[in-house]
Amino acid sequence: MILLGIRAPKFIKNRKKCILYPDDTFYIYWDMFISVILLVSCMITPLNFAFQSELEAIQWYVNCGIAIDCFFALEIVLNFNSSYVEVESNEVIDDRKKIFDMYFKGWFVVDLVSILPLELILVAIAAGGPDS
Repeated sequence: MILLGIRAPKFIKNRKKCILYPDDTFYIYWDMFISVILLVSCMITPLNFAFQSELEAIQWYVNCGIAIDCFFALEIVLNFNSSYVEVESNEVIDDRKKIFDMYFKGWFVVDLVSILPLELILVAIAAGGPDS
């Protein structure tokens, strides 16, 4: 199977429970879904900074923001349980320790920072500024 130019191994023997593999249907659809959520997030983030006080009064908009943050938090959990294909050997790595090490040393910090509520952090910093 080829998806977005990445070739996954055709057959993975001895699949482990609670591990997502690159050729799992759920994993493929989840990646597409989270990509759409990422695009939506990229479009609404500038709006959040420009019109924060007006948008806080719109409840459905606030709820969408919370839902987006929850999806990204779920993405972090899924990444700790997702096997990956080692580039050099084209071998699927499904060992939990190797998955943890690869994700933790790679994209974990970026993903964690992305789900932090920046608006609340900026308000807290401004409230504790030198004028306080």
